[in-house]
Formats: sequence, C-alpha cells, structure tokens
Amino acid sequence: MSLNEATAREWDKAANIIPKDTQVGGDHYTKGSIQPIEYIMANDLGFAEGNVVKYVTRHKYKNGIEDIKKARHYLDFILREYLDYEASEKKYEEDEGIY
Repeated sequence: MSLNEATAREWDKAANIIPKDTQVGGDHYTKGSIQPIEYIMANDLGFAEGNVVKYVTRHKYKNGIEDIKKARHYLDFILREYLDYEASEKKYEEDEGIY
C-alpha cells in the first residue's frame, strides 16, 4: 500500500503513535521510571552526554561491563573537550600576557 492509498482511519492511527511507548529490540529502556530519551531531551543534552545517560541506564539490563565501558568512552570525549578548552584558554592568556 502506498501513502496515498492509506485510509483516514489508518492516518489517524499512525498519528497517535507515541515513540516512547514502543521500543525496538528489547525492553531495557523501559525498566526505569523514565526512559533515557525523556531525560536526555528534557535536559537538552548533547550527543556524548546523552550516550553516557543511555549506557549507564541500560547496563544492568543489557550489556553489563560493555555498556559501562561505552559510557566511559563518551565521558572521555567530554573530558577531552574540557581539557582542550582549558589548554587553549591558557595559551591565549599567555599569548596576550593575561595572568
């Protein structure tokens, strides 16, 4: 069936789909009181921060140590951003004679 052949009822049914009510590939995100995506979106987290939340939240129900390692990997990206920023600020201050 093409999109043009869908009935009004089918369109109404499709429009009422709530993404957080479905999970593809398991139930590990629905075990807590809120899903990680709800927290991530409500707090406007970036990609790396969101992945930390995701992997820490699901590690008990899905991949254990592997998920903790993945969370740590994304924390390393975040840490590297801070360290690079601090180094660039220090270099700027030294170049400008600001102490």
